[in-house]
Amino acid sequence: MRLRTLFGLALMLFALVPLMAVGFFSYQKSYDETLELCERDLEERMDFCLSTCEFYNEAVERGELTKQEAVAKIATLLSGPLQDGTRDIKKGLGKGETGYITGMDSEGTWVIHPYREGQSIYDLKDVELRKNWEKTMNAENREGYEYKWKNPDEKNYYLKVKVLDYFEPFDLHLSISMTVAEFTLSLESMKKVIMGSIIVAVAVGVVASLVAAQRISKPFTDLSAASSKIIKGDLGVRIDTKSRVEELRWLGGDINRVVGALQEKIEGHRKSLSLLSEVLGKVALGELSARVNLKELKGETSFLGDTLNSIISLLEYDTEEIKKEEREFSQAMDIYKDALYKIVQEKDLSVRIDVNRLGGKHKIVGEDINHMVDSLQETIKKVEKREEELRQAIGLYSEVLGRVVTGNTTARVDTKLLSGELQLIGDTFNSIIESLEYYAKKTEEDKSKTKGEKKQKPKQKSKGLRV
Repeated sequence: MRLRTLFGLALMLFALVPLMAVGFFSYQKSYDETLELCERDLEERMDFCLSTCEFYNEAVERGELTKQEAVAKIATLLSGPLQDGTRDIKKGLGKGETGYITGMDSEGTWVIHPYREGQSIYDLKDVELRKNWEKTMNAENREGYEYKWKNPDEKNYYLKVKVLDYFEPFDLHLSISMTVAEFTLSLESMKKVIMGSIIVAVAVGVVASLVAAQRISKPFTDLSAASSKIIKGDLGVRIDTKSRVEELRWLGGDINRVVGALQEKIEGHRKSLSLLSEVLGKVALGELSARVNLKELKGETSFLGDTLNSIISLLEYDTEEIKKEEREFSQAMDIYKDALYKIVQEKDLSVRIDVNRLGGKHKIVGEDINHMVDSLQETIKKVEKREEELRQAIGLYSEVLGRVVTGNTTARVDTKLLSGELQLIGDTFNSIIESLEYYAKKTEEDKSKTKGEKKQKPKQKSKGLRV
């Protein structure tokens, strides 16, 4: 946003905001007082309605009228005469053209109404309207409130004011209401006057603000133009300090001094950057012995050059360390390769890495490889020993089983030649063979016993028959 536009808007706001605030406050205050007057007028009409009910109630008590006749006269007086099922509210005591008075009993049936007498509020299909009338039916004391309402043949709601009260002798819930728009109609002209004044004030304010902004913003516009050139790199530009405003002259002089100092400083920085770039170019080509000449630098650029020299020195040192690491790594890989080739390809597990030829972390790796080979060699020896024990055990098992199969149940596995689980298996074999031997002997004994019993049993003589 341009400065002139900003000044114009500021002047308009300072002029128009108070005017609009006063206009709005005046209208709102008038509206509130008018609405309060409306409610007070409705309450006075409700007082008259109650006085009328009291008058006819005394007539009923004297026996001059029945209760129904009294209510009918009250309805005619308050809500207008009845013609063809409707009442002419213009002849009643309602306020304005839309205001009217109603009355219903505690069961929700209208006793007094312009066009709903005898109907019930529960016949209404609109839930909001029915709730509003239920509030009227439940009122037992004076109440006043605003609410939204619409007639059955209308689409939009509008604001109304209602005052309620209850006359107990006739069980009559009275209400008197009217639309807020009708009562505040007189304020519309005031609203139009306020809006017209604001429009005129806006037009005058726009013209006045444009003229004032043009005169106020010109020095700032010139200053902005010079500043734009300086920002783009034209440090030879200077601000005109011949303004009639003393503060602008001071500001222009300060800016000129700042630009001059900045121009001198930039020239020094350019020279320093040239020196630094030259050294960095040599370092980039691998010449790590290059250094910045600190005598040719000043101020913070001298500190920057010293820092750059330190970085180059560290880089040079790190480069030598990296080369040393590369040499040690190459030597270690050659030693690892020779030893591992013999171990893997030639299967010579007696080969070990000469860790005395290694250093640092490579020596640790060599020791780990040697430990791994030692463990592998030891594992192979254990496996070979285990295989030998298995072959020996299988031979013993086979020999004993062969004897048992041929009937020699006295054969046993010599468990002294075995160890561990193989010895346990041998014991199990011996237990099984002993069981077989026991059952074999018992079977022979049973057979022998059976044969002896057959020999000892006498033969019976057969008896002949006499003829």
